[in-house]
Amino acid sequence: MKLPHKKLLWLLLSGLSVSCSAIYEDLDPCESRISFVYDYNMAFTNTPPGTPVGIDLFIFDRDSQFVALRRDYPQDFAETGVHEYSLSMPTGDYHLIAWAGHEEPFYECPDLEPGVSTMKDLHVRLRRDEDNHLRMDESLDPLLYGNAVFSIDSARHSYATIHMLNNTKSITFLLQSTTTDSIPEEQYSFRITADNGHMDYRNELIEDSSVVYHEHFKAGIDQEEDIDVLKAEINTLRLMADEPSRLQILSNPENGSRPDAKPASEEPECLLDIDLTAYLLMFKSVYYRNISDQEWLDRSNTFNIVFFINPATGIVSALQIENWRVVLNDMGI
Repeated sequence: MKLPHKKLLWLLLSGLSVSCSAIYEDLDPCESRISFVYDYNMAFTNTPPGTPVGIDLFIFDRDSQFVALRRDYPQDFAETGVHEYSLSMPTGDYHLIAWAGHEEPFYECPDLEPGVSTMKDLHVRLRRDEDNHLRMDESLDPLLYGNAVFSIDSARHSYATIHMLNNTKSITFLLQSTTTDSIPEEQYSFRITADNGHMDYRNELIEDSSVVYHEHFKAGIDQEEDIDVLKAEINTLRLMADEPSRLQILSNPENGSRPDAKPASEEPECLLDIDLTAYLLMFKSVYYRNISDQEWLDRSNTFNIVFFINPATGIVSALQIENWRVVLNDMGI
């Protein structure tokens, strides 16, 4: 039975498109390419991470054994959010795991041994001090993660795209006075406590000691109106929708100006203690109702929260995220 000419032509063209140099020896050999794209964000498109970061690509075989490490310091990724290169590997199926920005001084990651280590041996952890304590009061660089499954076929071109997400969250707080009383910069402080300083090869949290994040920036803001505002910024790592994280606003007694301030020898007074993750999720817009709470948290890299305080009483009466405001009195927070 003869094939129609059009069908025969289609089969020939199909063979040319998938078999690289299988038909003509002068064609280029099949190529394997990896693309890193920082598009797991609220813009839903590739975005420059802002800070140059080294990208480590950990390559595992189909049985999850470690094969090789590819390390790059791409300037184009910092500027465009996209980086790609050719990868020369034998035919087969691979698991690709990428970490970026996970180096010293903030993080530690184990060295893997080819043919011995497995994916379960790969993890990234905030670096502790010699007493295993961790107090973060510095600005963290972006900590990016991505993964993909990659099949290399010697008879065709192979491509994989790794979509990177940013584990580092930046939270800006404004503490605004509801009266004409001032808010001394030294009197108030902020801290976030979370169990999120240790991540495995899936970017899932590993049980570990809690991390206490303190502000890395704090300063009063000059206002034309008679309103006193204190600004603070804190970094934290990945927030999980099903895991609480505590946010506290503290009044330091040694600098307290209220008549009922505690003696300087005592601990700071806690003015507010709330589940930060739960409150952030309250303000998830209905515009994003089609994505999960976890995806919304992962794509969101910055949050801005305004608190309203009466400096004379130390009562924090409300908080505002974007245009939404919650009155905190008698809410059992």
